Amino acid sequence: MSLITIWAVIRWLHLLSIITWFGGMVFILLVVIPLVRSMPGLTQLDRTLLLLQVGRRYYPIAWFALTVTAITGYYNAERRHVAWLKLNETIYGRQLHMKLEYAGIVVVLMLVHAYWVNRRLTRIADQQRAEGVADPERERQRRTWERVSLGVLILNIVLSMVVVLLAASLVA
Repeated sequence: MSLITIWAVIRWLHLLSIITWFGGMVFILLVVIPLVRSMPGLTQLDRTLLLLQVGRRYYPIAWFALTVTAITGYYNAERRHVAWLKLNETIYGRQLHMKLEYAGIVVVLMLVHAYWVNRRLTRIADQQRAEGVADPERERQRRTWERVSLGVLILNIVLSMVVVLLAASLVA
């Protein structure tokens, strides 16, 4: 009898996808952003544009990882015979429900970050680059949206940590 069952593979894929998604966000926050900020010879605008490129490279990876997480999470719950319409009737179901609510907030924040905050920041940075002249108002806007982008990233990481803690409590 093999020790590696289909359920072990599904759980392994679930864990790998969480590591990829969560680890990517933490790596960007703790390694990439400080590295780019400390690069000599780059203007603030160049740093912004470089970090936006990193984000654009990361988003497809993150969305793929979250999709795998959702699919494998569903199968993990099915294996435990979760009654989806009666989640609040058991302790396990209530914890799973809470985890799914936080995960939903994380997904919404990722959408807001990718498709609103960073698109707005990109538009401002591209306008600055095209104008080639220092406009104090545009610079202020860019810095404001950089702070918003960083704040959303940090909030998403914190909420993701809550999701991972709730996931750990499901199997404890």
